[in-house]
Amino acid sequence: MKRLKKEIDEARANRREAAAEIREEYQRLCVKHEQQKDEWIKIDTLAGSGKSVYRLGIQGFTYVYQVMHRTNKPQELGEGQISHHVGLLEIFIRLVRRYRTEEIQWFGTWEATDFLFRNLEHLYRHEWEKDSQRARNERKEVIRPDARFFSGPNACWIEYDNGTEWTRQLEDKMKEYVATLARIENQDPIVWVTVNEFRKKKLEQIWEYVRQDYKNPPKMYFFKAGEETDFLGNMAVLI
Repeated sequence: MKRLKKEIDEARANRREAAAEIREEYQRLCVKHEQQKDEWIKIDTLAGSGKSVYRLGIQGFTYVYQVMHRTNKPQELGEGQISHHVGLLEIFIRLVRRYRTEEIQWFGTWEATDFLFRNLEHLYRHEWEKDSQRARNERKEVIRPDARFFSGPNACWIEYDNGTEWTRQLEDKMKEYVATLARIENQDPIVWVTVNEFRKKKLEQIWEYVRQDYKNPPKMYFFKAGEETDFLGNMAVLI
């Protein structure tokens, strides 16, 4: 679609009209794009993996928001965000298929972050009640985990990395984990799951560099997608 628009714009710039088949194809794609905006369910093919995923369209999002009594305007996710959500969901699916559901618990991003907020509010309730601006600022600095996982009496934090973040962004995220967990005196490990062996090694190298600045940082474990299942299901033994 972008290529066709570029050809049409270039033709106009040269004071001529693009070929009829180009204009017709562009018009057809524009109509299709507008129709998709109103779809309840959409199908996306993720670049690189060839996977096809179903997700809510704007109509579907709008309905869910109404049911949840949410007033903010629904927004569709970009391709990178969709890939991230799919990768995280696949971790959960692998665990459910492998272990009995009564043996494990899974908190999504919202629940995991809420756990951190509630612990911080317990520690800083009086200060935050006196200074609402400070409360808002400190909430912004709290790490947003992708998930929190429980196996028996043990728990860990889950981070899915789809290979799109730069080294500095990964360093900052690791530092945010160290800072946030230190504030609430939580030493649960962070389990990173990523797309391939090369990326796994890179994450390990970054953490090896970052952890040198801390006296007693939490443990971080790194896995290629699919390799994390045994570890997570047997945390009681391994941690």
